[in-house]
Formats: sequence, structure tokens, C-alpha cells
Amino acid sequence: MTEPREQFVHVLKHGPVPDIGDIIQRKVDEEREMGFDRKWRVTGWLKAVPLEALLTGDFLKDVLLETASRAEEIGMVMVWCTRQEATHVSGSGVAGCLLHISEVEVVGRVNWTEDQIESERHSHMRIIGEYLI
Repeated sequence: MTEPREQFVHVLKHGPVPDIGDIIQRKVDEEREMGFDRKWRVTGWLKAVPLEALLTGDFLKDVLLETASRAEEIGMVMVWCTRQEATHVSGSGVAGCLLHISEVEVVGRVNWTEDQIESERHSHMRIIGEYLI
């Protein structure tokens, strides 16, 4: 478990990290003014890892070589992580999203039982450490 001070510093640096089951939207969305109401249900947390960090070892080099051009465009690879480590959230909706936490605001919560939300959190915990390539 993360120490309270670490959580506090994380909130100061990035803003509050939405929880699984939260409904989010972009803080600033020009298309909302045109009638598009894009919202997503948070499905997981990710952090950005510099591409160089992956290329120094023997980590699935064949896979990385196939996808390196996409990663090079942004210079980062995303890794599923805990809420305390997150810099980004993934979301589900009409189309999925992957957004930096500073870009989003929580506007609601799914109408699920706590058991359903806990089940979703448990599913996410199984993929922590895997790369989104």
C-alpha cells in the first residue's frame, strides 16, 4: 500500500486519479460544444515508460521491433500499473480512450454494486506490469 504522503504528492503532481468505474470526460473538449458528448468508464491505469528502458534488455525484442515505429512516434510505451503509479487512464465507451489524468475530470460513477467494481479492479490487477503495445 502506498504511504499517505506518496499519495498526496501524486495528487499534487498529476491531479486525482480516477477510479475504476468512474465516468470521465476530457476537461477541455471543443467537440462537446458541437453536440458530441464523449464519456468513458475507467477500465484501468497506465504509466508511460521511456522506450529506451525496454530496449536495454532482452524483453520480447521481436515484438518491440514490430511495434517500435509506433512507440517511437511518442517516445513512450504504456505499462498497466496500480492507481498510485498511474499517469494515464484507459476508458471504455462508444470508442475506447487512453488519456493523461491531467486531461480528464470525473463526471459520474457507474451504477454497479461494490462487488462488481471490485471484480473489475481484480481483473485489472492481473495485468499489472504488462505492456500496451
